[in-house]
Amino acid sequence: MGLLVGCGAADPSATANENSDPATTPTAIVPSPAPALPAAIRAHGLAGAKATADYWFHALSYAQQSGDPKPLLAVSTSSCQGCSQLLASIRSAYAGGGSVSGGWYTVREMTSEEYSDAIPLLSVVFDRDALSIVGTGGATMQSVPALPFQTARLRLAYNGRWRVAQVTGMSALG
Repeated sequence: MGLLVGCGAADPSATANENSDPATTPTAIVPSPAPALPAAIRAHGLAGAKATADYWFHALSYAQQSGDPKPLLAVSTSSCQGCSQLLASIRSAYAGGGSVSGGWYTVREMTSEEYSDAIPLLSVVFDRDALSIVGTGGATMQSVPALPFQTARLRLAYNGRWRVAQVTGMSALG
């Protein structure tokens, strides 16, 4: 979860600039520490697969807020094209000093469409908060509305631990 920190005058009695607009007061988004990889991802069963999918959404939220893809990469296979597309959009937003504000994912429901010990397919209903892609000067470059009640399908693979191998139904930042 991110922490919103306002930047303002240190002295509350200081006089504000008459041209100052509180809606454009600079703020910094400080992401929480990287989510810890849950031990459940090693459990070879549906519960482990679901824990991995849930963690994947936390790692995606963290990557969007911080620009740090490591937790998401740790739980995605290198052949996951949907994962690669999402990461490319995040890297693009952070290129040259940009950032992303908002866009947290909330998993509402997760069901197994198909289950096998090797490659389960999970259907995930999620919400994504509204987000803004912010340029290097702090200006909003793009605003993307919230996405309530979206459905994604995640195919997982097990090789000592679960990883997301395929993602469909997810759109990049824009």
